[in-house]
Amino acid sequence: MNENELNFGENFKNIRKAKKMSLSKVADGITSKSSLSEWENGKGKMSFEKVVKMLTKLYITPSEFVVDSLQSSLNEMMIEIDNAYTNDQLDKLKELYDYYSKNSDKYFSDKNAFILEMISANCYMALSGINLFSDEKQDKLENKVRKINNWYYEDVFFFNNSSFLLPAKLGEKMSLNLIGKIIQVDHTKELHVKWTIVALDAVLNSSFILLLRDYQKGKEVIKKFKKLTPILDRYGTQLVRFRFLECAVNYIKTKDSSEFENKFFPAIEFLSFSNYGEGLKYAFKQLKAVYGQ
Repeated sequence: MNENELNFGENFKNIRKAKKMSLSKVADGITSKSSLSEWENGKGKMSFEKVVKMLTKLYITPSEFVVDSLQSSLNEMMIEIDNAYTNDQLDKLKELYDYYSKNSDKYFSDKNAFILEMISANCYMALSGINLFSDEKQDKLENKVRKINNWYYEDVFFFNNSSFLLPAKLGEKMSLNLIGKIIQVDHTKELHVKWTIVALDAVLNSSFILLLRDYQKGKEVIKKFKKLTPILDRYGTQLVRFRFLECAVNYIKTKDSSEFENKFFPAIEFLSFSNYGEGLKYAFKQLKAVYGQ
């Protein structure tokens, strides 16, 4: 079973059965019955394009399917992790990590258990700089990330939720790889919009983490990311985050915060991004803590 596949296939199966559609009927003209069965049971992968075509037969939009999948039992369990992270509760994150790690065989599938452990450890690392993963689990994580190639939605999710745990060199490599994939996607197709948003966010998150750890590697990713500017014009939030990273590169180089204080943050306020701007101001504080002023 692919541990970074989440439960999209399982959720698809539940929807298909609820609509009383057979494997053969849904797969006809799109994929084989056996391939669909394997994906539904977590034993294979399915391209996003094929999933979208099959969803049409079920009268489900891609966005509805993704949202429904992300509201599954796994993601309900993630809420507690997210709350602990948002409130800087290191003790709670450690407690959750220990719980998922020790009780995985009893309460969760191996796939879900590893993802929950990973997300807990990733959040803990983000707040404390301490990696809770054993060497064995760290190797397991890095091997799985290295095997990502096609960048299915599940792959992007996996990478985005492990970025703090990854060595800078691997984070840089996978970020550049994902940027290349984003460039290849046909952005005129509506079915790619959701994937593109998640992919852009994953690279933006990774780029910021790289800047905190290794300026040169972060700078290289941001330089490559600039090739996505025509695409970013369609995604306002992601464009703002990219402009933040460009300002961050200049700040690290010059230690001059005037660009942030006199241009970037006032512009955020003017454009009514004030709520979102609080997160970026916190990110700027992180930069100053690492690089000084």
